[in-house]
Amino acid sequence: MFSRMLAPIYEQSFEKVLSTIPDAKYRVMFTKVNCEVEKSLESKFHVNKYPTLKVIINGTLRETEYRGHRSVDAILEHIKESLKDTLVTLKTEEDKNLTNNAKPAIVSYFESDANELKLIRKIALNNAKHCDFYLINGDLLSKLESRKNSITFKAKDEELGSESEIYVGSKDNYDDLQNWVQRKCISLVTEITFNNAEELTEEGLPLMIMFHKEDDTKSVELYKKTVETELKDLSNTIKFVVADGQKFVFPLLQLGKGMQDLPLIAIDSFAHMYQFKNFDEISIPGKLRQFAEDLNSGKLHLDYHSDDGMQPMQFKVGLQSLEKKDENDVSFESHEEESDTDGPPKSTFVKLMPSSSRYSLKKDEL
Repeated sequence: MFSRMLAPIYEQSFEKVLSTIPDAKYRVMFTKVNCEVEKSLESKFHVNKYPTLKVIINGTLRETEYRGHRSVDAILEHIKESLKDTLVTLKTEEDKNLTNNAKPAIVSYFESDANELKLIRKIALNNAKHCDFYLINGDLLSKLESRKNSITFKAKDEELGSESEIYVGSKDNYDDLQNWVQRKCISLVTEITFNNAEELTEEGLPLMIMFHKEDDTKSVELYKKTVETELKDLSNTIKFVVADGQKFVFPLLQLGKGMQDLPLIAIDSFAHMYQFKNFDEISIPGKLRQFAEDLNSGKLHLDYHSDDGMQPMQFKVGLQSLEKKDENDVSFESHEEESDTDGPPKSTFVKLMPSSSRYSLKKDEL
C-alpha cells in the first residue's frame, strides 16, 4: 500500500530534481529495487520494511535512510542538502575562527586549482557527519608552506597547522583516501540519545551499552579504547554505544541498578538485557570480548538457566518506562511491571526501534 502511494511522488521528485539542480542528470539517479526478487540487495542494504529510501553518495551508503516527509518538496530539499559542498575554504588567519574544535577534522593544503580537490570534495561529502573538512589556501597556505600538497588529520585538541598525522597514501585513489578518512573519523562507539536511537537500532544489531554518569569521561574513554583495540572485528554483529544513565534510567531499573552503580556495561539483544558483571574487568584483556562472544554463541542466555550462571532478576519496576509515541516523541510513562523471573530482564531499547506503522510496512506484516 505505502509503496504504491509513494511511487508517483518518487517519480515526480526525480523530475523536480532534474529541472531544479544544475547538471542533475550527471549527478543524481533515482532507482527502484523489487526486494521480493532482489533478495541479495535487500540483505546487503538491511531492508526490513517497505518502502525504504536509502541514499548513496559517491558509491557510499549513507548511514541513515531517508526519514523525512515523503513529499516532492521535502525529497528535493534533502537531495540539495546532500549535494552541498562540505569542504570549507580557509584563506586568512581570521578564517581560522571558522574551525570547530569540538569535532575532528581532515585538513587539505592545496591551491584552489589543484587536481586533488575533486576527489577530496567527494570524500568530504561522504564523511561530513563525522569530521569537518578544511581546505587551506591563499595567504594562509603561504604561511604554512611546509604542509603544501598534504592531507592531515586534526584531532579535537590540535591547533590548525600543527596536526601530527599526515596521510601518506595515494592522493588520487578514492578507496585509499576514503578508507583512511573513515578510520580516522568514525568511532566504533557512538553516544545513544533519543534523537539517534532509531538510527542506531534500525539494523536490529544488539547494543553493547556503557551507562555512565554525565561527568565520567574517564570511564567512557576506557570503554572506547577497549572496544577499539579488542572488539573492532565484531562491529558487524554488535553496535557499541554509551548512554547517559540519568537520561536512560529505565534500562538501569530493568537491571536492578541505579545511578550509584555506574559505570556499568550491558548488552540489549532486543529480547533481553544482560549485564557485564564488573566494569573494572574491562581492563583484563579479552574479558569484554568474551562477554560479546557469549551473546553471539547463546551462552549468556543459557547462563541464566544454569546453577552456576547469572540468576534472573526478580523485582518490580514502579517508576517509568520508555515509550516512543512517534518518530519525534520519546517519553517516560509511569507503570508497574513484574520482571521475567524465568530469564534475564526484558529489552527496553526495543521500544526505540523504528516505528512499525510510519510510512512503511515490515516484511512480516505483508
